[in-house]
Amino acid sequence: MPKIRRVVALVVCLAIATWSQQGNTFDRIRYNGGSVNSIVDPKDWHNRLTVTSDKISLVFKDGKEVDILPKNVITGETQHYG
Repeated sequence: MPKIRRVVALVVCLAIATWSQQGNTFDRIRYNGGSVNSIVDPKDWHNRLTVTSDKISLVFKDGKEVDILPKNVITGETQHYG
């Protein structure tokens, strides 16, 4: 689960920093592994992240694609009970 949180936190940070109607595309994104079954070298920076108001799309070098709805993105904050 911590790997998923790191990926979501990265996506949230990039989405907040690049929020716009037209969207922004980044062609040098590194994926260190996690919940996506993709054969990508963790040192490879040739993945693509596109952030728009409608969706966040991560396209891996091997052709796999993950689309995330912005409304499903949550922060990586932890709650303290006690």
